[in-house]
Amino acid sequence: MADEVKEFEIDGMSIGDSLFEYKSFNEIEKAVENKMMYPDSNFAVIVFNPNSKQPYDYIEIVYDITNKEYIIDALTGLVNYPNSYDKCKKNKINISNEFKLIFKDAEIYENESPHYYFPDSTVDQIDFYPKSGGFVRVSCTDWSEKLFKENEWVDNLKVSIGSVQFSDFLN
Repeated sequence: MADEVKEFEIDGMSIGDSLFEYKSFNEIEKAVENKMMYPDSNFAVIVFNPNSKQPYDYIEIVYDITNKEYIIDALTGLVNYPNSYDKCKKNKINISNEFKLIFKDAEIYENESPHYYFPDSTVDQIDFYPKSGGFVRVSCTDWSEKLFKENEWVDNLKVSIGSVQFSDFLN
């Protein structure tokens, strides 16, 4: 139980931690070479496989490339749901209900709409903005058949936590 975003952990990591606490410099540099960037920002994403027996298939870590301490600004745990968008949505509701109990004072936004960059795909998400700052997002993505064939993208569930700075950038 936690009432601030920075108190949550995904695979033992929290917002504000340094990647150096979990990965060697060589591991980080290798991941940095393959990073994805948020356009018009200093934020980058690297993807790791979980260190432990977490329920996640992948962990996404967002950090500011200008910060040489590699401070974590956002974390996402991702679980694949191959051709199971409806099952994903049921689990999203269960997880969201837990966050509603934790973040009773949060502003909550929920919608299902076309994906921002890939409008032939669908995202069902709920965002929590607690008064203490940052955000929590639980989402399911139903990737189009085209994107599955071209990129092998699989429908997925994401649980994300983010810092105030990253939240400000996204908004």
